[in-house]
Amino acid sequence: MDTHHEHHEHEGHAHHGNRVEDKRLITGAGKYASDWNAAGQLYGYFVRSDHAHAEIKALDMAAALKQPGVRHVFTGADAVAAGYTKPPHSLTIPGRNGTKALAPQRPVLAHGKVRFVGEAIALVVADSAAAAQSAAELIEIEYRDLPCVVQPEAALAAGAPQLHDDVPGNLSFEAETGNAQEVEAAFAQAAHITKLKVESTRVSPSPMEPRACLVSYDAANDSYRFNVVMQGVTTLRKQISAYTKMPEDKLIFEARDVGGGFGQRTVAYPEYCALMIAAKALGKPVKWVSTRVEAFLTDTHGRANIIDGELALDSKGKFLGMRLNWINDMGAYLSPGSVGHIRNTSVCMTGVYRIPALYATFRAPLTNCTPVGSYRGAGRPDIAYVVERLVNQAAMELKMDAAELRRLNFIPPDAFPYKTPTGSTYEIADLPGLLKKALKLGDWNGFAKRREQSAANGKLRGIGISP
Repeated sequence: MDTHHEHHEHEGHAHHGNRVEDKRLITGAGKYASDWNAAGQLYGYFVRSDHAHAEIKALDMAAALKQPGVRHVFTGADAVAAGYTKPPHSLTIPGRNGTKALAPQRPVLAHGKVRFVGEAIALVVADSAAAAQSAAELIEIEYRDLPCVVQPEAALAAGAPQLHDDVPGNLSFEAETGNAQEVEAAFAQAAHITKLKVESTRVSPSPMEPRACLVSYDAANDSYRFNVVMQGVTTLRKQISAYTKMPEDKLIFEARDVGGGFGQRTVAYPEYCALMIAAKALGKPVKWVSTRVEAFLTDTHGRANIIDGELALDSKGKFLGMRLNWINDMGAYLSPGSVGHIRNTSVCMTGVYRIPALYATFRAPLTNCTPVGSYRGAGRPDIAYVVERLVNQAAMELKMDAAELRRLNFIPPDAFPYKTPTGSTYEIADLPGLLKKALKLGDWNGFAKRREQSAANGKLRGIGISP
């Protein structure tokens, strides 16, 4: 994002297709979230849980408050007093039988309990970043450990530790797509059924630029100014407004450069709202810059899907139907970016193939892990992975060429615009033509010879295909 356009000498004269911002960035003249400063600013440091699930029995801040330069320590009590307790979320599509997602409370500083390692418990504000960190290390927390559950399937099992009283069985959301009866009929007449369980593993986005946020409060008109790393003002402003009940026009954002997005930047993180509490209470701007460790622990993770898949085929290898059972791990809370990989997987469920009958169920459990948000396609790569793994497995079981099985089942050019069984409409694509070109360029048919040559040199060689 580049909301300010400053012209420096030679900037804007792109040579040989170079991007106009490159010279400014590679010569250190960029302005990222941590580069913003305000007159008289203070510095924040978050005290974080090292327990996955525990009651906070006591919080002793006396020694920290006596440290030179320390202005205040904010806790969950301040978050509750401000009313910053209920984050918005994106799981707003209708659930099974018209149900809605169960979204637990999440005070912007933990209150009463912690539910994942890294959850912010207190915010120390001091005259320098070093003073805030030193004081934070003197805060003593007494915990009472609770049983935790980190595997999403285990979280849904009977007798699993419960994370939230208002989310029974840890099941925050359940949904379905497609037509179960049509899929049952397709499977009943199938000559072959391929079954496969896959995992789209939990990932940490880890962008080059860690999160950072500077919040200034203007008492004259009750507004907040943010210099924060983000992917777009509109969504972040709406989310922070929903979290804090502040009108959107009282939230002002200013940014210039962003070191990587990936969906992880979209979210109204609780830290930003906690900084609002501090800036208002102390009457000074407050700045926080995340460490790399904090980023791994608290930036919304991606993926975290477990999928049981079944693909039904007739005697000639034509696809008849597909059934998927998704478990979408949401982590300890529904983050503002928690799409659950449901909408996009439904939209793209048929992949590039004509699969006449589709049905999927989705369950989104809460676990004692970092909350999950949108990340790089938010479900699109996941569904592509599931479908292509099923097709490869079917080819192996049927002893068919993996490319031929795909060619046989592509949506043919004359079927476009193609309406999928889950309600999407695909624009035209020459899938058989693309495959033919790719097989030629990759010398697909010459693989056996290349493998022999590799074996003669004592090396292994493999081949894979995925549209």
